[in-house]
Amino acid sequence: MPPRTFGGMDSDGAVDDVFWGWAVSQGIEAVKCAPSFFNQGRRGIAAIADIEPNEVILKVPGSLLISARSAERDHELKVALETHGQQLTSAERLACHLLHEASKGEGSKWHAYIQQLPRNYNLLCSWSEIEIAELQAPYAIDTASRSVQEMQASHQSAIPTLRIGLSLPSSFTTLRAWQWARQTISSRTVFVPFDSAGALCPVGDLFNYGAPEPSINPDVVGSPLGSVMEQKMEKNVENTTALEGHAISKNENIDEIETAHGDGSYDVETDTYCFYARRDYTKNQQIMLCYGKHTNLSLLEHYGFLLPRSIGNANDNARIEMQTDTEPFVTVDPNGILAWSDLKAVRMLHVSNSGALKAIYGGLKKARQVIARGESCSPEVELLTFEAVLSSAAKVLTELPTTAKDDESALSEAEKIAEDIRTQKHIEATCQDEQGAPLEWTREVSNVPEGDAFNLDFDENNATLAARWRLAYKRAVQAAYRTAHARCDEARMALGGSRGTGSVRDVRVSRPRLGTR
Repeated sequence: MPPRTFGGMDSDGAVDDVFWGWAVSQGIEAVKCAPSFFNQGRRGIAAIADIEPNEVILKVPGSLLISARSAERDHELKVALETHGQQLTSAERLACHLLHEASKGEGSKWHAYIQQLPRNYNLLCSWSEIEIAELQAPYAIDTASRSVQEMQASHQSAIPTLRIGLSLPSSFTTLRAWQWARQTISSRTVFVPFDSAGALCPVGDLFNYGAPEPSINPDVVGSPLGSVMEQKMEKNVENTTALEGHAISKNENIDEIETAHGDGSYDVETDTYCFYARRDYTKNQQIMLCYGKHTNLSLLEHYGFLLPRSIGNANDNARIEMQTDTEPFVTVDPNGILAWSDLKAVRMLHVSNSGALKAIYGGLKKARQVIARGESCSPEVELLTFEAVLSSAAKVLTELPTTAKDDESALSEAEKIAEDIRTQKHIEATCQDEQGAPLEWTREVSNVPEGDAFNLDFDENNATLAARWRLAYKRAVQAAYRTAHARCDEARMALGGSRGTGSVRDVRVSRPRLGTR
């Protein structure tokens, strides 16, 4: 296996003794917790005793944060940013700060910390064109391609600061070096009130992500099809407030549903960054950190990982391109249920259809009031709505180059290979050049000397992540197809017709297209 850390040397523990000794000596205080290894050798923080909700579990002195404030205290960096980096964003300035410290080697205050940072990341901005194509869905490919372009433009903007203002060694000014720094900032910073880029927080960045509860979308299958004539317009209006993605009872706390609170905060009075337990933990459990709701594509774009397949991501969604300019796409959750706002929009689009409107007592205005409450105004409108979703989902699934079944097989094989790789020993080599930078920043992998060969582990390979993303995407679209099919059947039955004869197999969602790679 390749070395996982910037320094290149992997220890038997989650972090090496040098780093942990430095952290403790600098005033970092871990309360009832410690770094540990978890699934597939990944680092995290474990409880070493039972922990109650809201207990402080980690304290990091503000002086140890790599932030805009520490950049301000570095005279050389301050001058370089003032003379050559005034156009840089907060995140770009922080990336310059990180590369400047990394280039100092043992002369940096944060040397022990930087040596423990991940050597590689898997954010979309570092993917190759071939890897991006493996996402298959056009909107995902567009997102990834835009990330790559923005990273390249960002590097060009930073070159004067890196090469002229700071005169960094050439290895630390390359695009790969910049990608590493920017990805570190994107995926590992914590929120601070004094800079939008956040701050790097030693030890605090070892917490792994715990997803918050998902929003609740209405499952329409089995719900009343009704018509305006049969419904009282005041029904439920006084008892509920319609919010996008969730019907909130007035007895519920809206903030608890709509807001995903972080689990750490900067204490201005003590100049300390404190982390809290969001729930209770028992000894040896991994302590998770929540940093907001993210879809799978968002996790790849900003953090470079996906949640384990065994857990999945209830906050994920899939985008289905619609065959209309008015409503270009809708989103569905992993169960194939339309987002509340999208369901409302598509119903509104079809309620003005002359044929459907004739069947609605009370006219267009009352029909729209019913739809705004998240209800169906008539079987006619419901049939038009879900026929549109049905045909759009079928089009998406038949135009993708592989099926979900293909992806399942490919991933199973990749996981077997990954397990074999994990049983191999780590390479005992620093893989660094004479300037102290990772060799791959300036050399192609094929040119790295034998014994220092650098390969990504399969479970962290971008192509494998792409396959995992598109599989989850296809499963959600398949579920949306089945949901739409069932809802169309309900509407047809209500109108005195018969169930549709189509099926999921009719749109080849489980049969590969001819010419599949």
